[in-house]
Amino acid sequence: MTSIKRRSLCVNVLSIFLFYITATPQAPVLTGPASVISGTSHTLTCVSSGGYPEQTMSIRVGNSVFGNEVTFNTVYDESSKTYRVIGTLVWSPTTTYNGETLYCDVLHPDTLGNSPQTVSLSLTVQGKTIL
Repeated sequence: MTSIKRRSLCVNVLSIFLFYITATPQAPVLTGPASVISGTSHTLTCVSSGGYPEQTMSIRVGNSVFGNEVTFNTVYDESSKTYRVIGTLVWSPTTTYNGETLYCDVLHPDTLGNSPQTVSLSLTVQGKTIL
């Protein structure tokens, strides 16, 4: 005797929700002397805190972005679950930069799109005094 059994197939629908957490960085803070002596080494620092995922930073004068003169340090803050990026520029400007503006740009495409957060510092570069 042949028997035929009917099986039913039950499919459960599984809904998966993915949450992508982001945090907009706070406005960057640029510190350092605004008035300097030509040819003398100075340190300027830009700090951006509170971003997730990690934000990127650049430092520039006008449209000229600094390269090897800047070091970047990124720190993950366990308590806030966000990043802090610190850019340190060690630079010896000449009088050709007198009246120029130094900028720190922070990019965070996840929350800011293509619009960077920018902070600036107007430079006064004085010539060396010869006695």
